[in-house]
Amino acid sequence: MDNIRIIDTAKKILPDLKEINKGIYRGTLNIEDKVAGVCFIDLLNDKKEDFGDYQEQLLSSEFYSNPGALQWNYYLFLLNDQFSEEEVNDIENDDKYARKYVLDEKEFTDFFHIDLAEKTVQPDIVSEWKKLLQEVDLQEVYTDETYVSVMDRFSQNQTRKEAIASVKKAVGDVGTVKFIDRLLLKENYRLFPKSVRDFSFGKVNLFKGINGVGKTSVFEGIELMLCGRSARNVHQVNPNGCLEAIYNGSSKMEQYQGTNQALFQARDLKWYSTTYNRGNTLFNSFNRFNYFNADAAHSFSSSKTEGEVMDALKSIILGPEFNHIQERCNKMFERIRPEYRKLKDAFDAAKNEIVLDNKVVGAYLEPQNLKYIREKVAQDMQNVGFHKKGLDVDTELTAIEDLNNQLGVLLQNFADDNFFYDTLSAIQLARDKFDGKKAAFDGLIDQVKALAQKSATIQGLQKDLEKKIQLLERGMEYLAEGRYMELEGVTVKQREQQLIKNKTDFVAASISQIDTSSYRSSQNIDAFVLAEKSRDEQIQNDIKTVKQEIQRELDKMGKVEGLIKELKTKGKLYLEVAPEATSCPLCETSFERSKLENSINLLISSEIDGSERFDEKNKKVSAWTEESTHIQKKLTDIAKIKDAYQSYFGLDAPIMSFDETLLKVSEIIGKSTDVANELERLNDTIAFGNLSGKSEVELAELKVRISQAFNDELKLDVLNVTGITNKLSALRKEFSANSSELERNTDERYKKGLDVKLLLGLPPEEQADAKLAARKLEEEDKQLALFAGYAAKLTSLLAIGDTSKFSEIKNNSDVLKQAIQSFRNTLSGEIVVKQARERLDKNNKMIALNSEKLERFRKAFERLTELTSDGAAKKIEEFFVGNLGEIIDIFKSIHVPKEFSDLKFESDRLVLIDQQGKRRFVTEISTGQRSALALSIFLSLNNKLTNGPDIIMFDDPVAFIDDLNALSFLDYLRLNALKSGKQIFFATANTRLAHLFEKKFAFLEDDFRQWQLERN
Repeated sequence: MDNIRIIDTAKKILPDLKEINKGIYRGTLNIEDKVAGVCFIDLLNDKKEDFGDYQEQLLSSEFYSNPGALQWNYYLFLLNDQFSEEEVNDIENDDKYARKYVLDEKEFTDFFHIDLAEKTVQPDIVSEWKKLLQEVDLQEVYTDETYVSVMDRFSQNQTRKEAIASVKKAVGDVGTVKFIDRLLLKENYRLFPKSVRDFSFGKVNLFKGINGVGKTSVFEGIELMLCGRSARNVHQVNPNGCLEAIYNGSSKMEQYQGTNQALFQARDLKWYSTTYNRGNTLFNSFNRFNYFNADAAHSFSSSKTEGEVMDALKSIILGPEFNHIQERCNKMFERIRPEYRKLKDAFDAAKNEIVLDNKVVGAYLEPQNLKYIREKVAQDMQNVGFHKKGLDVDTELTAIEDLNNQLGVLLQNFADDNFFYDTLSAIQLARDKFDGKKAAFDGLIDQVKALAQKSATIQGLQKDLEKKIQLLERGMEYLAEGRYMELEGVTVKQREQQLIKNKTDFVAASISQIDTSSYRSSQNIDAFVLAEKSRDEQIQNDIKTVKQEIQRELDKMGKVEGLIKELKTKGKLYLEVAPEATSCPLCETSFERSKLENSINLLISSEIDGSERFDEKNKKVSAWTEESTHIQKKLTDIAKIKDAYQSYFGLDAPIMSFDETLLKVSEIIGKSTDVANELERLNDTIAFGNLSGKSEVELAELKVRISQAFNDELKLDVLNVTGITNKLSALRKEFSANSSELERNTDERYKKGLDVKLLLGLPPEEQADAKLAARKLEEEDKQLALFAGYAAKLTSLLAIGDTSKFSEIKNNSDVLKQAIQSFRNTLSGEIVVKQARERLDKNNKMIALNSEKLERFRKAFERLTELTSDGAAKKIEEFFVGNLGEIIDIFKSIHVPKEFSDLKFESDRLVLIDQQGKRRFVTEISTGQRSALALSIFLSLNNKLTNGPDIIMFDDPVAFIDDLNALSFLDYLRLNALKSGKQIFFATANTRLAHLFEKKFAFLEDDFRQWQLERN
C-alpha cells in the first residue's frame, strides 16, 4: 500500500489530518462547516496482539473527554492486510469507542467516494406508456373501468376521452424546490398529527413516534404540496387550501392547489422530463426519485421467487404504478389479440371470396338441354316405384333426392351381402330354415350339458378319492418304520428331558467342590444349621470374653510395659506359626534361625511367668477362631446342598434330615448319565425323521386328517396296519372304476359336439364350445332380423312384390341418382352465379362498414404487442448497465460486512458477486442485504436528479437492517446526501433507530430538527 497516496487522499476529506503516533493519524470530519466526527487512520499494517488494549490506549481517553453526540461519530480505519477474515469480522463488529473498518487502499478511497453515474433522469415509463396508449385510443386501459366495458367501448369507437390539458404554464416559469422551509397543516387536512400542525424545517428533519400518530400524514402533506396527489392515496381528493408551505427561503406562503394540473404537469416535465399530458401523474416520478418507496422495498426484501423480485424491482426503478399499468396492458392484450385476429381473418376471407366470385360471374353462360334432363328424372323416378307420387322436379328436387338417398342406403346393405337375400320370399325362407336348426341345436346342447354335469360329479368323487389315497399312502410311510411313529409327542418329551438334564447338571455343579464325606447328621437339615449357628455364636462369645481379659491385664500395666509384654508374647507366637522365619518381625533384620530363636527367647525369659498367661489365652483365641472358620464353611456347604435339593425338587419339597437330603442329591447325580442318554435318543429320533422328510407335526396332522376323512372308523396306528392296507386297496379300485366311467362319458360328449358342428356347418377340427356355438346362432338370427328390418323399410318406400328383386331396384335407383346429379350440374351454373353475386354484395358491405374498426384494432394490437414484449425488463437492464458502479459503491458503503464486490444484471436477473467470485441471486441473500440493496438503488436514482427537488424522504426505510448497517446507512446520508445539499426528511417508529439518527445528525445543531409526535 502507498501510504503517501493514502494520506493525500485522506487530507481531501480530513484537512487537519496529523500524525499523532508513528503510523497513526487523526483528523476531524467536517460537514456544513461543523465537526461531524473524528477519524483515526492506522497505517502500521501489523498484527494487533491485544486489540482491546490497543483501542483502549488509542481511543478511550479522547472518547470519554467528549461526551454527547460526538461519541457516536468516532471512526477507526485500519489500512491492513495482515488480519484473517474472521479477525476482520470481529474488529468491524466491535462497536466499542468507534466504528471500525479494515480496508485496503482502494477500499479506503471508495469509502469517501461514490462513483456517480451520468446525471440523466430516466424517463417515467408509466407516463410514456400512457401517452402511447392514448395515441391508439386505449387511454381507458389505465383506469378503474372493467376490461369488459373498456373493450366494448373501444370496439364501438365510443371510448371516453379525457380533456387534454395542455401545459399552459411555461416550463421556464416553474422553479426547482431546493428547500422546504415550512409546512402548515390546516384544520381541514386530516386528523393527525394533533400535537403539532405547523412545522419549520431544517436541513435534516426527524419525525418520531409510534404508528398512527401522523408521521406519514406530514410526509404526504409535503408530497401533496409538491405533486398535487399522493401515491399512497392516489384517489383521495384533498380540498384546496388544506395545506400551506414556504419554499427556498421565501416569505410567501403558497397554498395547496390540487386542481391546478397545469402546474404539476409543468413540474413533471421540468423536474423529471415527463411529457405525458393527461391528468397529473407527478407523484409517480416523485416516489421514484425523492420519496423512498418502503412498500416496494419491503416486497423486494421478502420476495421468495425471482418473479416477485422482478415485480418489486420494477416498482422501485420504474415507479410504483408500473406493475399496475403493465398488468392492465397484459390483460387488455389478451382481449384485443383474439378480436383483432378474428376481424383480420374475416377481412382476408372476404377479400379472397370477392376475387373468386368476380371470376364466377364473368365466366357464366346459359345452358340449352335442361328440358330433356328434367323429363328423364321424372321417368327414372317412376321406374323406381316410390309410394309418394306427384313430386315436381323443379321445385321438389331435394325431396326426390332425399327419398332416393334413403333407398340407396337400404339397398346398399343388400349389395354388401352380394344380394344373398334378393327378394322378400328369400328372407322368409331363410327364417323358416333357421327356426328348425335352432330347435335341433337346443336339443343337442341339453344332452351335452347333461353329460357335462355327470362328468363334473365323477371328477368331484375322484378328487375326494385321490385325497384319501394320498393320506393313507403317506400314513403307510410312517407305519413302515417304527421309529417314525416314535415322533408322536417327541418335542414335549425332548423338552422335559432337557429340563431334567439342566437341573441335574446344576445339582452336580453346585456340590462339586464339597467334601460330602466329612458331614453327617440325622437331624432335620434346618435344625442342623440352627445347631451349628448356635455353636458358632457361643465360640464368638468365648473369644470376646478372653480378649477382654487380656485387655484388662494390659490396662493394669503401663502402656509401654504392656506393649512390651504383648510384643514378647507375640514374639513367641511368631516363632511357633513361622517355623522357617529368619528375620526380626519388628526391624526385618536378617538372622540365622537359631540366633533369631535365642534372641527372642532371651527377651522373654525374664517375663516367662507373665507371658505364659498371655500365651495360653492367645492360644485359646486362635483355636476358637479356627473352629469358627470351620463352622462357617460347613454352613455354606450345607446351604449349597439344600439349594441343589430344592432347585431339583422345588421349594415346596419336604425338608428331610441332612443325611437324607445328601442321599437324594447323590442319587440325582448318579442318574445324570441315563438322563443324557435318553435326551440323545430323543434328538436322534427327531434327526432321523428330518432326514426322511418326516416330522412330529405332519404325523399329528395325518392322524387327525385320516380320522376325519374316515369318520373315526380308521386310525393311523401300528396296530391298524392291516385295516389301512385293505382300505387303501379298496379306494384304488374305486378310483380306477370311476376313471373308466369318466373316459366313456368324455367320448359321448365329443360325439355330441361333432353333431353340433355338423348342424352349424363348422369344420370338425375347429375349436368350439357351447357358448361359441350359441353365439354363432345368435349372430345368424340377428343377421336375419336385420335384413328383415331393411326389407320392411323398403316396403314403406316402394310398392314391391314378394319376388321383386332388390338388385334390379338398386340399378333403377342408381340411374335416378345419375339423372338427378346431371340435372343439378345443369342448374349449378345459375345457382352458383346467384350465390356469388349475393356474396359479393355482402362482403363489399362488410369491408366498407369495418375498415375503420380493423385499422383501430390493428394499431391497438401492434401497440400492446410492443408494450408487453419485455419492455420493462429492457428498461431495468438499461438502468443497471448505466448505474451498476454507483449502486455497488453505495451498497458497499451502507452494508457490512463487505461480502460483495460486484453487481450485474444478466438474463433478466440481478446477480451479486461475492468476494470469492461466487454468483448469488437476490433470492439467495438475506432480507437485510436486500433492504440495503433496495436503498442503494433508490439513492442512485436520487443522485440522477438535476432539476428535481433537492429533498430526500424516508418513511421507516430500514425494517430489516441491524444497528451496525443502520449506522452505515446514516453515515452515507451524512457523507453524500447531506454534503450534496439534499434536505433530508426521516420518519421512524423505531426508538432505537431514532436514537441513532439523532446521534449522527446532532452536530448540525439548529439545522437538525426533530419532532416527537403523540396520539393525544
